[in-house]
Amino acid sequence: MKTQQNLTVRQHDVTLQITSADIGALATPPTNLAKTSNRMSPAGIPMFYAAMDEQTAHLETAMPDPNQTVTSIGRFELTEELRILNLAEIPDVPSLFDSDARHLRTGLTFMRAFADDLSQPIARDGREHIDYVPTQIVSEFFRLRFSHIPGHLHGLSFRSSKDSHGICVCLFFTHDDFVKNSSVAPLRLIEVNRRPFTVEAPLDRRDEASAGNNYSWTE
Repeated sequence: MKTQQNLTVRQHDVTLQITSADIGALATPPTNLAKTSNRMSPAGIPMFYAAMDEQTAHLETAMPDPNQTVTSIGRFELTEELRILNLAEIPDVPSLFDSDARHLRTGLTFMRAFADDLSQPIARDGREHIDYVPTQIVSEFFRLRFSHIPGHLHGLSFRSSKDSHGICVCLFFTHDDFVKNSSVAPLRLIEVNRRPFTVEAPLDRRDEASAGNNYSWTE
């Protein structure tokens, strides 16, 4: 995947000040702070979640909380190309009568079902640690099987559960990869914008795209 920028949003209390020098505050959290389950990572196994545009990053993060009335939007820039399993654009399952491509039916059927599961809304009602288990297991397989071999996989991209037009990414980088060994996590925090928290997304995606966020994908 070649991309110029990824965005992540952190919702926090008004006393916290995050700048572009504080990459650890917006990167993957430390293991001891990864106390909740996420779509691809169980508690205790943190990963880096971001989106391709600010609207999607906000929608995926925003949760009304009287103690967290500010958001910091971090804009990350890649310093080299990453290899991403693109679950946002999966080919159609070929016909059983397509002799040239029918051998792909089983794999593509599974991948499309997995991508659909990733994009399903899940309520934060205390049961998410159960509802997330299927997608966590498959994500962990990809992380462990393909992240330690030549030409290894850096993460997955998928459609947002909050907006089907939005694209999210999950990267298999730890907190230490960002703050202690930047050659492992080739992302640079180039800008942080601080805004009052709102439930609504703060920016129309078309405006964000016209502001210079351009993306291209490699298969």
